[in-house]
Amino acid sequence: MTLQKFDYLEVVESAVELFWRKGYKAASIKEVFDVANINPGSLYNTFQSKSGIFKIALDHYANKVFDRLNDDLMHNASVEIGICNFLLRDIRNTQEAGFCGCFLLKSQLELQFNGDRELKTIASKNLKRLESLFFEALTTCCLYESEAHMKASNIMFAWYGVHTYVYINSDYQSILTCVLEFLPWLPWAEALEMSVNDYRPF
Repeated sequence: MTLQKFDYLEVVESAVELFWRKGYKAASIKEVFDVANINPGSLYNTFQSKSGIFKIALDHYANKVFDRLNDDLMHNASVEIGICNFLLRDIRNTQEAGFCGCFLLKSQLELQFNGDRELKTIASKNLKRLESLFFEALTTCCLYESEAHMKASNIMFAWYGVHTYVYINSDYQSILTCVLEFLPWLPWAEALEMSVNDYRPF
C-alpha cells in the first residue's frame, strides 16, 4: 500500500478525540483510520499499532494539560492564584456541551483492571507528573516540603472530584462550592474577582 503524506499533529489530535470519547477498548483501529483520515499502511508505518498511537495520544494530551498549568503558574500574581485559575477553568469546562471528563483519568480508570499494563503505566505516570508540578510550585510558598506534598495531594483529590462528580451533578455552583470548601487555603476570593474567571452559567 502506498504511504500517504499526512499532518502528524492532526492525526494525533484526532486520535485523542476518538479515544477520549470512546475509550481505548471501544475504539476500533478502523475508526482510528477514519477519524484521522489516514490509510492503514501510513498509520502502522508511523505508529506501529493501535496501542502505539494511543500512547502518543496520552502523552500529547498530558503535555497540553502541563503547559496550561505552567502558563497559569507563571503568569499570575502568585502560585496560589495560578492554581485557582487552573481549577476554575476546569470547573467551567464541565459546563460545555459534550464535556466528557479528563482523558488521562478516564484512561487510568478503564485500564486499571482490564487493560494493557504499559498503557495504564503511561496514564499513571502523567497523572503523577501533574501532582509533581503542583508540588514543585507549592514548595516556593510553603515552609515545609511535607506541607507542599499534602496540599498537592489535596489539589489532585479535588481535581479528580471535578472530573467525576460532574457525571452525578453537573451544577456549576455545586461543583465550585465543593472545591472551594475542600481547598479553603487557596485565595478564591481574589481569583474569582479576575476578569478571566467572570463566568455566569446559563
